[in-house]
Amino acid sequence: MHPDVKAARLAEALAVYRAGQASQLSAEVGSLHIVLVEGPSRKDPTAWAGKTCTNKRVVFPGGRVPGSGYGAGTAEPRPGEYVAVLVEGVTGGTLLGRALRLTSIESFVSAFGSTTPGVVSDLLQAHMGAVESSRVLGAPSAGTAWFEDMQKQAVVGE
Repeated sequence: MHPDVKAARLAEALAVYRAGQASQLSAEVGSLHIVLVEGPSRKDPTAWAGKTCTNKRVVFPGGRVPGSGYGAGTAEPRPGEYVAVLVEGVTGGTLLGRALRLTSIESFVSAFGSTTPGVVSDLLQAHMGAVESSRVLGAPSAGTAWFEDMQKQAVVGE
């Protein structure tokens, strides 16, 4: 096969792949993920990078975030810790988000019943509507202070 034909087919395949990836990642905007912090972002050392439970790369601004209920106050995330991240955008193959709170798998699942983004996002949307009516509906554990704090942050954008 001629090298020009190979290059053209590869470019076409990559374009189709990137379009599909962009579509899938764009669908994640507005969803809540539990993210394992891996370390500073390669392109911005003031931001953190990590992976979701579905192995998607996420970058979020550095800085202190509320603790996970282990104590009052805020803390800077560290590699190896989990952070609840609200996805606010996409660039290339990376999700861009905002850290809402340090967490653990146990407390995240306790609040949302799952780490699966679709389930968590559906529950969060249902509860955001419930916040407006000042009544929390859904999973029994959803009335925890952790969940209510996360709701306020997601609604208010703090």
